[in-house]
Amino acid sequence: MPLKPQLTAAIGAGASVIVAVGTPTGKSVKGSQAAAGAPAFYAMTLRSARTLRGPAVASGETAWSPGPATGTPATPVNSELLAPGGRLFAIVWPRAAAHDLVGPVLQLAPIAGADVVFTPYGCWDLTGLEPGQYQASTPLRPVPGGADFGGVHQAAENGLYTVPLATVERIAASA
Repeated sequence: MPLKPQLTAAIGAGASVIVAVGTPTGKSVKGSQAAAGAPAFYAMTLRSARTLRGPAVASGETAWSPGPATGTPATPVNSELLAPGGRLFAIVWPRAAAHDLVGPVLQLAPIAGADVVFTPYGCWDLTGLEPGQYQASTPLRPVPGGADFGGVHQAAENGLYTVPLATVERIAASA
């Protein structure tokens, strides 16, 4: 579903749409593919949270990011990514709406410079937005840790796409 209807549906289900700074805490729990849809969840502290739509999300709140099982190499296909400094755009799903083992659960996209970088893992549909391919020199790190993605030698077919943050915020405000 394209971004605006996706955000509208999320808000209707009790989720919040935010811009924040996320810092992984190092805490994780094993998930259950059958029950929660992710092999593991990784805790993140949200700072400087600014709620664009939905229930307010407080700075200092802990949220969980789904990702690969411990010991599995993280890639943009099986993990969410963070930019240096941890700036992010996210849908924050309350535990009850996400039906996950932990909560709230993040569906996040890193913010690099003035752009939101959408990854294959986040299930974002950018139809109608004319996204650019991520070619910036800012490396992105998988949420559970591991090798960086992006940088000056990033392939054009990396599956990472950008949309200006201002555009994403406008879409969220009208969702």
